[in-house]
Amino acid sequence: MKNIRIYKICILFLACFFGFSLVGVPTTALSKQTIVDWKHSYYDGGTKEVSFHVSGIGTLVVDLEETMAYDDYSVCIKDSSGASVYRKEIDWLEDEEENSFDIELTRGDYTIIFSTDGDVDFSVKAYFEYKATIENPVFALNKRQLNLYIGESEVLTIESEPSGVLFDVEWSSSNPIVALVDGNGVVTAKEAGRTMIRAVINGEVYECEVCVEKKPPTYKQVVEAVKKCQTKNIKFRQIDVGYQSMLSASGCWGKRSYKRRGYAFIADDESYIEIKKKGTTATLSLIIAGTHKNVAYSPMYSDYTKLKLYTSNRKVTYNFTSNSEMARYKYRYGLYITTLKWKSKISSNSNLSLEKLNKLIRVFEHKNVTLKTLTDDGTGKTWGLIPESTRKRWLKLFKTYKKLLDLY
Repeated sequence: MKNIRIYKICILFLACFFGFSLVGVPTTALSKQTIVDWKHSYYDGGTKEVSFHVSGIGTLVVDLEETMAYDDYSVCIKDSSGASVYRKEIDWLEDEEENSFDIELTRGDYTIIFSTDGDVDFSVKAYFEYKATIENPVFALNKRQLNLYIGESEVLTIESEPSGVLFDVEWSSSNPIVALVDGNGVVTAKEAGRTMIRAVINGEVYECEVCVEKKPPTYKQVVEAVKKCQTKNIKFRQIDVGYQSMLSASGCWGKRSYKRRGYAFIADDESYIEIKKKGTTATLSLIIAGTHKNVAYSPMYSDYTKLKLYTSNRKVTYNFTSNSEMARYKYRYGLYITTLKWKSKISSNSNLSLEKLNKLIRVFEHKNVTLKTLTDDGTGKTWGLIPESTRKRWLKLFKTYKKLLDLY
């Protein structure tokens, strides 16, 4: 409970002494509350209801100047009991500027209703102007939304108009597991999630939504963790020192000849974890990339756009994130070498699907995994079984990537 004790008598004495009035303080952002900012076209009738709450006395201003009416319509304001406190029937032939209105309201819950049985292009702006005085001050939190990392703290304060009025405030958190708030409005983030911090003044509730996230690791922290995951066949290497690096599990398939078909191919594929610096943190991505070369008497272009990995009873498919194809003629042999280079981003910490990642791991936990490249219509080329040694290295890399995601 926070008590701010400023005596009204002193303020009133100063007001009288210096000859100015504290009643009718000029409107500011604090004492102006948006109720409706809405545009919609109704054909053959329709109704729009907007509920709102006002925490003091003031004026509701409804601006219908830009509403285009081709039939009659009405505006009705009801209080919490459902009783009508204002109703206006509007003839569509009247000037829309004259249909704007204002009405005095006191503290309470209200509903404003716009209704027509015909064709009306509604364009409505409505706001409530509080009459902030010493007797009827206006309060608000300094923030309506707050983003924090776990362990961080920030102070929420109560703004008032006029300033320096006497009030008591009671603070609470809808989910104290995510964030706590003390009697001074200090919010402390505890666990990832969302909560509402509430301040209650004179029975009125003022809320701030708090989103708590785990603080992302720095590029250096990610690299240090990745380096510890190196093995004999899974190697770390720097691409651009301080900005980009990778943990790679290569898998050269070697040359395979098909004399009866009149061509041969070489497939060189690898899976790797890519680390890229991004601001103060780093992105972590799992990528499978390949270079496939066809050797034949004529160019063998393709329109492959997808990667398929499958066993006898499981499969996963990914889109290429980049691919290029080029053919070169070797005069010495009288043959064309058509090279397809492709890359598929399987997962990233910023666009993560654990379900699909787990599915990929389950595919590679089985022997006899086949790699195939596909076109958009589903046709494609089967490049054969992934060698067993490569399958094991890739499986270990996939599991390593999943473990590294815990850094985020």
